[in-house]
Amino acid sequence: MNIANFATQFSARNAGLIHIVRRELLDRSDANRQIKAELYKLNVYETRFFKAHKDTPRHETMFGSLVAIFPIQHEGGEFVLREGDRYVSFFSDVEHEVRKVTFGHRVALTYNLYFIPENQAPVGTTSAPAPYEGSLAAPLYMLLTDPTVLPKGGYLAFGLRHYYPTEKGTNVIHYKNCLKGTDAALERVLTNLGVVWNVMVFYRNVGSYNDYLGEVIVDLSRAPYEIYDFDEAMGETAVHVESASIDGIPRARRHPNAETPPRHFAKVTKVDSMTCSRSPYVMTGYSRAEVGELTGEVCIVVGLQEPAERVVRKVDSIEVVEVCA
Repeated sequence: MNIANFATQFSARNAGLIHIVRRELLDRSDANRQIKAELYKLNVYETRFFKAHKDTPRHETMFGSLVAIFPIQHEGGEFVLREGDRYVSFFSDVEHEVRKVTFGHRVALTYNLYFIPENQAPVGTTSAPAPYEGSLAAPLYMLLTDPTVLPKGGYLAFGLRHYYPTEKGTNVIHYKNCLKGTDAALERVLTNLGVVWNVMVFYRNVGSYNDYLGEVIVDLSRAPYEIYDFDEAMGETAVHVESASIDGIPRARRHPNAETPPRHFAKVTKVDSMTCSRSPYVMTGYSRAEVGELTGEVCIVVGLQEPAERVVRKVDSIEVVEVCA
């Protein structure tokens, strides 16, 4: 039942559930971020069930869901994820289901959980990192300072491990302040290492040849495009890149009309990002039409200079050192 059709005096914040969400769901570095719990639905199950599914984030700042289950007598209706007496909280991209109610009524309120942007929230205090961040810093430092990694410079990418909204026209740079879980941990470690990073979207083999790296989720489904107009269609923020292995060996054919070699783009993570966009397109040119699907993979991207020009902060101090080939 949608919120317009019911009213309740129950408050997740007054019941202390926001504090529990911080303690049980978030990493310690996120524990002081301001959270908004938006009442979404009232669910009453009587001989009903809910198949396994994932919630769709409704905004770039949405990171999870909160389900408050009222202590009304019923049998069945188990929440398959993690069950408590009164509440369940989870990241919105985690699959979950409600098993069939066999007796009585299962009554629950569902809230959408959002991070409040820093410019709208009080300044929080600095907190300790998640326990695994210390073990992540050393291998990342070694990777970024290795002169055999992208020896000509380029972009080093890490696929996102959580799902974020991918509406057409979304500028993914805004996700920088909304990362969650392991994505947020990676963000903090990269920041502590002092490297330049951003959230960007990678488009592989557009029109059989070009790879692009951009800031915006692109929609090419509205009209056919000439092959020579694809740069404009991809938007002002998109740049040519060349997919390569970590050691800088190109993986794909270069566009035959490329005047200068584009910068290399290499992924550290072998699996695809959990956050991808897809858009069908029609390309004309070369006396034929090509029908395809534009796939964008949203990643955390580190810009790397050539080894002699890289500056990476030591993991065991704030001293800044230059890494030479």
